Amino acid sequence: MPNFCVLLHGSLKVEGMVAIVHLGPDWFGMLYSQADSKKKSSLMMSLFEPGLDSVPWVGKLSYLGPISDAKENPYGEDDSKSPFPLQPKSKRSYAQNVTVWIKPSGLQTDVQKILRNARKLPEKTPTFYKELNRLRKAALAFGFLELLKGVADMLDRECTLLPDTAHPDAAFQLTHAAQQLKFASTGKPEHSVYDHNITPLQTDFSSSSSERL
Repeated sequence: MPNFCVLLHGSLKVEGMVAIVHLGPDWFGMLYSQADSKKKSSLMMSLFEPGLDSVPWVGKLSYLGPISDAKENPYGEDDSKSPFPLQPKSKRSYAQNVTVWIKPSGLQTDVQKILRNARKLPEKTPTFYKELNRLRKAALAFGFLELLKGVADMLDRECTLLPDTAHPDAAFQLTHAAQQLKFASTGKPEHSVYDHNITPLQTDFSSSSSERL
């Protein structure tokens, strides 16, 4: 006779469904079919975080059960509705400017923004420090301290490439920003506070319109 796991795997694969499994007290997971290639697939099990609310849009996992236990069919007589996803009690906003570096191109774009603004100092001082602090926070959050040292070296190089006609404040700001990134790259607590913002260096050449970020 066919093994139960084989039958379960076949049914989940054909129906495109998953099976919720109860692993222990307040601990659940799911079984599903995972294709390794066009001809080969395997029965896989993934574990949820321990707890009854590990899948927020499902609700308490202990409340799940067969439709026959419900007073009325939650999907309707013609499967025209669904009880899921459950609406959270408090609506969260996901409209946040979160830095994500899934692909190298995303990181490259953020570094190039800083360099473009660096070449337009002091006119772009506010924008330069805004992008610099955004990258600094993301690098600290990801533990990517080497990035901070790398960008600091780039800023030092930009400073040496400044033309003779460049505004004097540009060199001061580039040197200051590079130094602050080098401090943060050490990982020392006093230099790597996440909520700290690098502010423009106040010099005799600073524009009166410059504001601390």
